[in-house]
Amino acid sequence: MLIKINDLINRKTLILGDVGKGKTKLTMDIITILTRLGFSDQITVIDFAPPLIENNGVKIGGRLIDFNFQIKSIKQYLTDRFFAPRMNGKNRFEVKLLAKLNREKCERLFKKFLDNLTSILIVNDITIYYQVDGLNLIYEVAKNVETFIANAYFGERIIDKFNSNISLNERKMTLKLMDLMDKVINLNELSSVKIIF
Repeated sequence: MLIKINDLINRKTLILGDVGKGKTKLTMDIITILTRLGFSDQITVIDFAPPLIENNGVKIGGRLIDFNFQIKSIKQYLTDRFFAPRMNGKNRFEVKLLAKLNREKCERLFKKFLDNLTSILIVNDITIYYQVDGLNLIYEVAKNVETFIANAYFGERIIDKFNSNISLNERKMTLKLMDLMDKVINLNELSSVKIIF
């Protein structure tokens, strides 16, 4: 599938997919093309992804900087140290606690962005924000930018082995977020996606 970059500018776009479907790569391709088109000083990237981890030979998560993303190519890059609750938690309580800690860090970064807005916002791994609780600040953030692009985990491969309900909440909120978007790119349903000028 070919997607024109102009179809993403001044719109709200959500990129969905299971583990290993290419969400991060597609997001980086979009940033690369936007910078080539001269939008560098209008781009903020908020990176909620936990560090790259490998589980049974499958790579999960990963910040853009784990994939050689050039921070200097954009106006601002906001991140923190995030957890992968379902992977890092050793019991139900710990999974929920890590998800809540993530939520607090995400809120701080969203507030930091709202204090220093750019017209283009790209969010890597937005699901980390709403594994517990609702979309809350996403409404305000998306309303205050011209171009909003986010990627979200949407799949079956990460198991909630302690029944913490974060997978359930994550899926419910992703479906809600999809309704707010102008465009949804579901990588679970596409064999390949290429961004073109």
